[in-house]
Amino acid sequence: MDDLRSALDVLPWRVFIISSKKKLYIESKTVIDHLCQLPHSEQSQILKSIRYLSSDEILMYLESMIKSYYNDKGESSDDGMH
Repeated sequence: MDDLRSALDVLPWRVFIISSKKKLYIESKTVIDHLCQLPHSEQSQILKSIRYLSSDEILMYLESMIKSYYNDKGESSDDGMH
């Protein structure tokens, strides 16, 4: 588990729902491609965060990252999980 791509490529494919009202969805593969383009320091930070997590926990972690990323951009998330 020394690089992010190999760590994330083993995950089951999933679609994250960012905003059901706006029909905003993103595939886990897209998220992974994006994360693997981040600077190396950020990648190793993510690797540290997910190192001991199960696949499901990693997917939940990625989903929350994506949601907070979109919320920071002013997109409101309305998945009913408040």
